Amino acid sequence: MQDIILALATPGGESATGVVRLSGEGSIELAEPVFRSRKPLTAVSGNTLVYGKLFHPENGAVVDDCVVSVFRAPASYTGEDTVEFSFHGNPLILHDAMDLLLSRGVRMAKPGEFTERAFLNGKLDLAEAEAVNDLIRAHTRHALASARAQADGILSRETEEIRSGILDVLALVEAAIDHSDLDERFYEPSTLLAKIGNLRIRMEKLLASAPSGRILSSGMRVVLCGAPNAGKSSLLNLLLREERAIVSPVPGTTRDVVTDELSVRGIPVRLSDTAGIRAAADPVEQEGVNRARRALSDADFALAVIDGSRPPGSDDLALLSLLEGKPAVVLLNKCDSSGYLGESALPETCAFPVLRTSAVTGEGLTEIEEVIEGRFFSFGYRPGQDTLLTNARQEDSVHRSLTALESAVKAMKSGAGDEIVAVSLRRARMSIEEVTGQSTDEALLDRIFSRFCIGK
Repeated sequence: MQDIILALATPGGESATGVVRLSGEGSIELAEPVFRSRKPLTAVSGNTLVYGKLFHPENGAVVDDCVVSVFRAPASYTGEDTVEFSFHGNPLILHDAMDLLLSRGVRMAKPGEFTERAFLNGKLDLAEAEAVNDLIRAHTRHALASARAQADGILSRETEEIRSGILDVLALVEAAIDHSDLDERFYEPSTLLAKIGNLRIRMEKLLASAPSGRILSSGMRVVLCGAPNAGKSSLLNLLLREERAIVSPVPGTTRDVVTDELSVRGIPVRLSDTAGIRAAADPVEQEGVNRARRALSDADFALAVIDGSRPPGSDDLALLSLLEGKPAVVLLNKCDSSGYLGESALPETCAFPVLRTSAVTGEGLTEIEEVIEGRFFSFGYRPGQDTLLTNARQEDSVHRSLTALESAVKAMKSGAGDEIVAVSLRRARMSIEEVTGQSTDEALLDRIFSRFCIGK
């Protein structure tokens, strides 16, 4: 028998309503002696709301009026008996209510423990459980739509179809192994290779979705880079629509990487302003330049800011050289300046798309958002149509499964025995099962659910 767990299921602070959740065998019986209503909780059917008062049984002192939601196993989120108390959202009331319930022998839930129990009790698989966390944390409409599709099982269905296909192939190979003493042929190699080929195509398509899935889950890493005083911090403030970074005419004001989140046309973006990239004698500024280079190295997309009111300098040329081979666009800034040079401020060798921008007038803001949106969709994602891998764990599982299938193909083509082919196919099956948690271990579960908030 598992412990009865308790958590606050609504955010802290004052609110209209605060919810305290209990789950585990015996939850209803535990709550009944401290809840006064017209009907005992143990006599209430599942999926029922009951109005009453939470009180201290020793002295009868009332904690608060509340509405209790009763869910009976297995028809609950966790698959266990569950009781949810809805109180007035005063933090003092919620604190007293939790203290009272804890005094009756329950314990505080760990992060994600309610959802972990839902997974362990077969209410949802691991990919769907991860989607619950993504659903809570999604900050943009595309991220929310992706999480909703994942929670509805779109990835689970796709990986289950792939797993089923692997099992079909494996069954034929194992039948050949089991009856190797017979002259009967259990499969045609060309047919089997064609089946595996179709599975590989589906898995490669899934893997190609990983960059889009990671961006929707964690945000596109977009870096503003350029020489000192090119206007990077001003453009950061323009894009964020708030004064986030310090702006000064003194070159080298930004010494560290300043990062904030925003939504660009429904796409989550982690936008970073970096120190001006130049040779610096000051050790603090040099560390800032080093951090700028690292941020640029990790970026999904770079916005290279060049001051269009002066001829290109050595720092500008060095920046463009540094960006070679990276997805980037040049923001030719300060187009509001009377001395604006236009594209003549760029070297002839500049091969990047160029946008006119001004942090003063806002010119170029729409175009910057358009190129960020274009970069996201360049990965090939079609909202509402494509299945996504949304984290590194899922991507690794599919990659290992695909690698195992490729090993099976090599074994077949080289004339290796069916036993060798079967080993690779079993490995492919076990790896793809990890996506939904059919094959997993306790340490992995702990790591996944520790990222959840307490109460979910």
